[in-house]
Amino acid sequence: MSALTLCYALLIGLALPLGLYMGRALDTHRPSALDRLFGPLEAALMRLAGVDRRASMTWSAYLLAVLKLHLLLIVLAWLVFMGQGTLPLNPDGIPGMHWDTALHTAVSFATNTNQQHYSGQAQLSYLSQTLAIVTLQFLTPATGLAVLLAITRSLLRRPAAADNAAAGVGNYYLDLTRIVIRVLLPLALVTALVLVWQGVPATYQGAQRVTMLEGGALQTIPRGPVAAMVAIKQLGTNGGGWYGPNSSVPLENPTALADVVESVALLLIPVASLIAVAMISGRRRLLLGIGGVMLALSLSSTTLVMFSERLPNAALHGLALAGPNLEGKELRLGSDLSRGVAGPPRPPTARSTRCSTASIHSAGWGF
Repeated sequence: MSALTLCYALLIGLALPLGLYMGRALDTHRPSALDRLFGPLEAALMRLAGVDRRASMTWSAYLLAVLKLHLLLIVLAWLVFMGQGTLPLNPDGIPGMHWDTALHTAVSFATNTNQQHYSGQAQLSYLSQTLAIVTLQFLTPATGLAVLLAITRSLLRRPAAADNAAAGVGNYYLDLTRIVIRVLLPLALVTALVLVWQGVPATYQGAQRVTMLEGGALQTIPRGPVAAMVAIKQLGTNGGGWYGPNSSVPLENPTALADVVESVALLLIPVASLIAVAMISGRRRLLLGIGGVMLALSLSSTTLVMFSERLPNAALHGLALAGPNLEGKELRLGSDLSRGVAGPPRPPTARSTRCSTASIHSAGWGF
């Protein structure tokens, strides 16, 4: 309980300044000092892409831009997955994916669904993980935030701007660039450095082979630039960890501090976005009410889920000692933190797990 209380305290304490920062950084109608810092890089990228950053789009043009970019990303990721066996950054010699699994993975991550029909450490090369998966884990949540900004401008627009029907909903490419450069990259860098400090691998060397203490057999320990993926996996409410079991693997989540950092990171941007939208739209009272409802639902569901998971598993009655439901849980974390990822207000697209989802009591699934 104390760990989850700490997660809530950190979440609220960090989401407030981050939300204020995002409100200034992403508001295209009000210039800020951040424009002098990030503006030259953003302008260079827009010129390179041949995009007029000053042109505002209608809602249909905005939607078309989203679809075109994501179709392109699907094709590129699909080709990388299938050809990874002949591409560089593959020290473990992993062969290319079958076309249907590759297509499923590309579509899944391009739509922020993040369903894994593979185990990353065994079926994806370092190039596929970093160029394809991590790129999609940056761009798909950034697109979600960009669409949120477009909705804010059209439905929650300030009265002064609402009179201008030709104002449009913004420029998708500018919104996307700003979100990645001003929000996601800095947060991911800090989070990844903390995870590396806590022991999450960050290397392009191949798998490590060690001799077991018992029997002298060789064991292969897969590794790679894991910290970079885990950081954006959590911050972008993505799923699809470097390892198949995600954050239940000690190499993705080695310590109690890493566990808290990953839990807070998963929820930080969704909560901060509420504050940012309130700043951009000026509808502070409306967004305060929505935030209050989110917090009430989160606290009630967390309490029920934790109470449920502390009860013995009825399926194991008489087969084990009485105690919390530890079947399918990470024993390093216990039942509270194993289920805690879903306890606080978990975004519906998040698929970052640290327990076997089939082991959760029905009350947990219900909420």
